[in-house]
This record gives sequence, C-alpha cells and structure tokens, in this order.
Amino acid sequence: MSRLKLVFVLTVALFSSAKAQRVQLDSLILTLNSTDNDSLRVMLLNEIAFNNISINPIAAKDDVLIAYNAAKEINFLKGTARSLAVMGGVYWGFGNYEQALSHYLDALKEYQKLDDLKGRSDCLNNIGEVYKKLGEYQNSLDYLKHALSLKEKLYGVGGSPLSNSNLGELYTLMGQYESAEENYKIAIEGAKKLNDQRVLAYAYDGLGLIHFKQNNYSRAITYFELAVDARLKSEDVRGLSYVYTNLGRTYMALNQLDSSKLYFKRGLKSAESASASDVKINVLKYLSEVDSLNGDYAKAYFHYKKHAQLKDSVFNLDKSAQLARIQTEYETEILQKDNEAKQADVKQRNTMIIAVIMLLILTIALANAFYQQRTVQKQANKSLQSKSEQIVRQADELQKQSVKLQQMNDNLESSNQNLEEKIRQRTEQLREQNKILSDYAFFHAHELRAPVANILGLIELLKHSELPKKDLDIVTHLYTSTTELDKVIKNITTQVSGNGDIKALD
Repeated sequence: MSRLKLVFVLTVALFSSAKAQRVQLDSLILTLNSTDNDSLRVMLLNEIAFNNISINPIAAKDDVLIAYNAAKEINFLKGTARSLAVMGGVYWGFGNYEQALSHYLDALKEYQKLDDLKGRSDCLNNIGEVYKKLGEYQNSLDYLKHALSLKEKLYGVGGSPLSNSNLGELYTLMGQYESAEENYKIAIEGAKKLNDQRVLAYAYDGLGLIHFKQNNYSRAITYFELAVDARLKSEDVRGLSYVYTNLGRTYMALNQLDSSKLYFKRGLKSAESASASDVKINVLKYLSEVDSLNGDYAKAYFHYKKHAQLKDSVFNLDKSAQLARIQTEYETEILQKDNEAKQADVKQRNTMIIAVIMLLILTIALANAFYQQRTVQKQANKSLQSKSEQIVRQADELQKQSVKLQQMNDNLESSNQNLEEKIRQRTEQLREQNKILSDYAFFHAHELRAPVANILGLIELLKHSELPKKDLDIVTHLYTSTTELDKVIKNITTQVSGNGDIKALD
C-alpha cells in the first residue's frame, strides 16, 4: 500500500472512530437529560467522563467531579467508587501518575467496602499499571498478579486478556521477553474470542516492542501496524499516539528518516488530540533527534525547546489555562485582522461578519466562564487536599497512640507474668510453711504431750498415796501446773492443725 493510500485509510478510519465515539457519548448524554434518578445520573456522568478520557480529558475531569460530589451527597457508595476510578483514569490520561495512583487506591478502598470483586480487580490492575509507569516493577508485578487471580475467580482460568497483556508489558520492561511473549499470546487469543480490539492493540504493540528491542525491525513494524488497526477500531486516540511513536522509532532505527518523521508527527497530533502530555514530551524529543540526523538543526532546536518547556510545565494547570487563553486571544486577533482586510471586498456579507463577531464574543465569554469555573474547582481541590492532609495527620496520630497502647499492653502483660511468678513463689512458700506447721503440730500432739501425760499419770498415783500434807500440797500444785501445760499444748495443736494459719493463742 502506498504512503498516500495509507494516509487516506487512516484519515477515514479516524473520522469513522470519532463519529462512533460521538454517537455513544450523545446517547449517554441524551439518557442523562431524560432521567431524574440521582443514582442513575451519577453512573451516567461517570460513563460519559470515562468515554471522554481519550477525547477531551478536561471535560472528563469536570464531569467526573460533578458525579463524585453528587454521589457523596446522596451517599451512593458504588457511584463514589466508580468516580474515584474514573478520576484515576483522567489523571492517567494527563500523564500525572502520582495523582492517578492516589485515586485508584481510594477507589480500591471503596470497592473493598462494597465487596465488589470486579471493581477491586480493575483497580488492582490499574494500580499495577501506574507502578509500571513509575518504574516500580516489583510493586507492579505484585498488583498485576493479584488482579489476575481475582479475574480468574470472575472469568475462570486465564482470567482476563487485559491482565495478561499488562503482565506482558511488565515482563518486557523487566527484560523477560519469553514470559512477555507468552502472556501476550494468551491475551491475543482471549481478545480475539471477545473481539476486544483494545486488548489486541495492547498485545500487538507489546510484541512489536519486543522485536524492536531485539533489532528485528521488520517484524516489529508488522505488529505495530496491526496495533494501529486495532487502536483505530477501539477509538483509542491516546493509544494511537503510542503506536505511531513506536513506528517512528523503528523507522529511525532503520535510518528511514522521512517515514520516521511522518509517524512522529502523527503521534504528536494524536497526543495533542488526547491531551496526552507525557506522550507529547517523548515525541517532541524524538522529532528533535530526527531533525538533527537530517541536518536540520534549527528544527531540532525548535522541537527540543518545546520538549523542555512542556516537560517543565506539563502538570501546571495554571499555565495550561493561561496558554489556552493566549491561544484563544491570538486566534481572535487573527480572525479580526482577516475580517478587516476583507471588509472592502465583502460588504455584502456584513450580516455574516456581524454574526461571526457575535459568535467570537460568545466564545470569549464562554471561555472566561470556563476559566472562572476552573478557578473555583482549583480552590475546591486545594480545600480537599488540605482536608486530606489533615486526615493523614490524624491517622498518623492514631497510629502513634496505637503504638503507645501496644507498649502499655506489653508492659501489663510483662507485669502479669511477674505477678504470676510471685504468686507461684508465695504459694510454694506457704506450702512449705504448712508442711513445717503440720510437722510442728504432729510434734506437739505426739512427742510433747506424751511425757506430759506420763507426768499427769504419776501425779494421779502420788495423789492417792499416803503422803504428808506438805508433800501432798506440792503434788497438788504440780498437778495444776502440769494440767495448764497440757492445756497450752492442746491449744497450740488445735490452732496449728486448723487451716494452716498461725492465730493468736488463747
């Protein structure tokens, strides 16, 4: 196919894709305008935002913020979770992966509360993809494998073609090409059964990258072209910018600089259409390299300067709004000058010119209103960020209190153990004392009282003997003392042999 025919086919395909996407969005908007159900309106706004991510991410962000606030107001947990997930996709589209990760993690918490297996698996997959973009491959692998395990619970063995494709891309980045190809082939097989063009595009693009890294450029181009076809069918403008960039890199490696530059320009156009700033940064860098190889150093400097400027300001919303306003003012000025130049020749079209001017004024008013709305939204976002930081601080304080409580529990447990040991020792001491007391009681009862009883018996004999009165008085006193001694011994024996406690003697 000649280059001219290829351009024609791609142009027609893009137009058809955009038209199909517009029809779907119009259908969602029509349904939104015809329902009074708050929950349904939240879900419709979320889907409109989701479909707008690759077409108009700024509009997508506005819609999903409205959906999120409405869901929170009516306590619609499922709508809240979906809004957070879509917001993650919006920031993904902007190339702001840190914000995307934050929203995906928040969405995962909501889906866990709902015990929504599909929502959890989708969030886990997206979190794994964000970590992949951030270069944290081990975290990415953990989340992607977890997502795949949940997908298998939902869909059976093999799980989801998308999960396999994502794993393939990760293994490619990790240099494990065999594992990558295996997962891509599983993804392609599953995607063909489901006619999932989006996953087919991911897998073909991934296989193309593997062959590119292995310097097998002809096969890489074959897979990239299959990816282009699938991206067009799935209406993925952002993804299309990736594939065009990969084709440009491949042709640059083959030193076919004209073809390389052609695809880089297409990638740049798609990235601008999808507001994919991260892709645009890379494309500008590659364009600078191609221009340098062509010896066109002026253009090389121009593209590299744009690359550096965009890289420095890519996520600065204030600058983005300012650039949009400057561009609008510039376009307005050009149109006004053009109208002034033609006034002499087109007086018969004065009515049309007035209508155009009124339209421009309305456009400027709408742009200003949009800017004001964006300012209010930024202030709200700052307030939300402040509340989020406050919650984080409170969570940290609770964590510290929890640690202190744990330490107190540990100390209490240690004290309890010491107390138990002391009780055991005291019990052992009491047991030993009881034994001694028992022996003592036995001694009094048998060893001591026996002689006393013998003495009492002898005294009885003496009392009945014919003794002088003086001696008999002595015997009587001896009997009284011995009787009292026996009574004391009995009392001691009774006290000691009672309950083991030493009591005051009577």
